[in-house]
Order: sequence, then C-alpha cells, then structure tokens
Amino acid sequence: MIGYVAEQNGELFPTINVQVLDRESNTHQISGVIDTGFTGDIMLPPRIIQMIKPYYDGDVMTELADGSTISTDAYIGNLLWHGTSREIEIIEADGYPLIGMNLLRGSTVNIQTVAGGAVHINEIHQD
Repeated sequence: MIGYVAEQNGELFPTINVQVLDRESNTHQISGVIDTGFTGDIMLPPRIIQMIKPYYDGDVMTELADGSTISTDAYIGNLLWHGTSREIEIIEADGYPLIGMNLLRGSTVNIQTVAGGAVHINEIHQD
C-alpha cells in the first residue's frame, strides 16, 4: 500500500487511501491520516458513516489527544487490507478520517517525512 505525506500550514500528515466496504460490499475509497496516537482501527466522520452504513455496535468512551474523554458511537464494518477483507471497529468523530495503530498491527510502515514524501505499508509475513 502506498500513500503520501500531505502538508498543511507547515504540518506533515502521512496519508493513505483505504477501501471501505458498505453493507452491499461496494468499495468506497477513503483518504485517512495515520495517527500513531490513535489505538483503534479507524475513525470516520458522520458523513462517511452515513454513506457506508456500518453496523452499530454501541456507545464507547474515547480519549482525545488533549486528554479529555467523549462518548461516541462505534460501528462494525469491513475494509480491504493487504488484499483481503478485514472486519474493523469504526469510531465516529468529526474531523478528518484517522487510521489507527490497531489497523496497522502486523504491518511495517515507512514514511518519508517531507512534503510529498512516500508512505509505504507492507504486511509482515511471519513463518
């Protein structure tokens, strides 16, 4: 999987595109920022949740980067990851889609930390 490093207001954002599946197994390309501080799978804004219609999984408490906690909705969905469908937890929150560490589990991530740099994510093959 290949992405790029976006730059906005002097800040760098490692960005990748993922293929999220809706309830009818149609794919939707979502651009998300890799956030190593987010321990979940993926965080999506309400407009994308409404588009893909994942299955509601309840209310969860989520700790934000500033240390505060909020109650938000969680969903179960699927995306294509390393060539196969993978069940994921989707956290609903306003803002830009985030790719979390749990989704990256079992992968190597290489980021060229310059504007326009490449982001490579490869599956770790364990024998």
